[in-house]
Amino acid sequence: MREWTKLIRLLKIQFPEVFDLPFLRKGRKKRLSNSVSMVLLAAFVIFLSFMSFLYSYGLGLGLKPAGRVDMLIEMAAAIASVAIFFTTVYKIRGIIFDFKDFDFLLSLPVKYTTIVTGRLLLLYLINLPAAILIMVPAGISYCMLTGWDVAAFIYNIAGALLLPMLPVTLAAIVGILAAFFASRFRNSKVINIILIFIILFGFMAVPYFSGLGSLDSMTQIYPPAALYESAFWKKEAAAIAGYLLVSLGSFGIFSVAAGKRFIALNTQLVKKTGSRNRKGLQVRTDSPFCALYKKEVKRYFSSVNYVINTGFGMVLLTVLSIASLFIAPDTVSRLLKVPGAIEQLKQFLPEFIAFCIAMTCISASSISLEGKNLWLIKSLPLSAGSIFCSKIAVNLTMTAPLAFIDVLLLSIGLRLAVKEIIVLMVFDISISIYTSVSGLFFNLLLPKFDWSSEITVIKQSMAVLASLFSGIAAAMLPKILEGALPSISGFTVFLACAAFLLAVSGLLYLAIMKSGEKRFRAFT
Repeated sequence: MREWTKLIRLLKIQFPEVFDLPFLRKGRKKRLSNSVSMVLLAAFVIFLSFMSFLYSYGLGLGLKPAGRVDMLIEMAAAIASVAIFFTTVYKIRGIIFDFKDFDFLLSLPVKYTTIVTGRLLLLYLINLPAAILIMVPAGISYCMLTGWDVAAFIYNIAGALLLPMLPVTLAAIVGILAAFFASRFRNSKVINIILIFIILFGFMAVPYFSGLGSLDSMTQIYPPAALYESAFWKKEAAAIAGYLLVSLGSFGIFSVAAGKRFIALNTQLVKKTGSRNRKGLQVRTDSPFCALYKKEVKRYFSSVNYVINTGFGMVLLTVLSIASLFIAPDTVSRLLKVPGAIEQLKQFLPEFIAFCIAMTCISASSISLEGKNLWLIKSLPLSAGSIFCSKIAVNLTMTAPLAFIDVLLLSIGLRLAVKEIIVLMVFDISISIYTSVSGLFFNLLLPKFDWSSEITVIKQSMAVLASLFSGIAAAMLPKILEGALPSISGFTVFLACAAFLLAVSGLLYLAIMKSGEKRFRAFT
């Protein structure tokens, strides 16, 4: 059998394990879950497409007075590539190496290069929807602003299919290097988490501290974006050949190089360094809830993917809150190239903090991550309510205290009024409670236990998408209410939204405690 045939079969086997798509599920018991998932998935895709179009069209309108609408496609390609890099670099562990079915794949009569290519193609397929959701609306916006060019639009769609290859390859290289460096330390996972956060924040800070112009910063940081625009919008043959060579060439070279060192890489990157300080066995007694809570906290910090994916929002918020103490308002305006930037940022501060909290949906995958060990936690002589509360408590621990501290730091750095501080405290703590409870509710409603990679549950599962979608909607609720009822003051709007979210959280909590135990005990 040829290697490309084996590669296709590998993808057919691994695709359903990585993508939690409703139409891939089978069985009568999952029919209701599939219907709910399909509705949520459709709503999520429509929402993202609409928001992407609004952003692209607004960006094009902003570029039109300067006569730079031609940069819209270029900037969209740069934004898509950077976003793919950000969301891929922490997935390398669990996809390229240290994945669950590693031993099984080694037993198959398949070359290591084919295995690596298959794993890399999975990363490509994971990021392909993001590329399409950004590039297609950008193409439509460009055509609406400059006139329709059907051939260029078709070329743009073809380019979107190729776009993820280079950033995925770069993310794989950076992710492996970070993991290799971290593997030299005892607490390799902690070091790996810190390194990835440093890489991500460093990449985000470059446009503002490198002195690049506001229009050219993204494309100068990622030059292939200019090549993309020349290739797939201007239809230049040399640019098309160059983009194909860079994308497919880097993808192929990495697959071959990593395939040759596949066993050595996995052995080196997943090796465990023993502690030199051996301590005698210590027996402690805790309440059942405390024991479950400690177990959940250890489980959370033992997974690099779990922490990076769910903790990025709160880490970003904390970094910006600390920075607000040291960066003067004039400096912020100069870096962002927006006069009076601080006053404009204050208008969206509650929503931004709420958005960062909504991204931290730890509980949305906490049930599914039990996986094949679900029977173990079900066999404990504890009520399901105690298990649920411990998972909610971990989510609250990672959001509420940090949100409280960050609001205090922002109030000092941005010189907020007392009323503004109260709004931030009340609204954002209510978002924290809502995210923690609703995440568990969605996970009980849409569980996934047959996963081979944690990324499937943490990033791609329908429960996480539903939790993230509802969290973003909750974060935008005040702006929606202000638009619908302009006569009501902002202070009253935020308090009303906080009360509404707390009421919904209470109802969801009662539903979890009433019917959640029955669903939990029925899981197999």
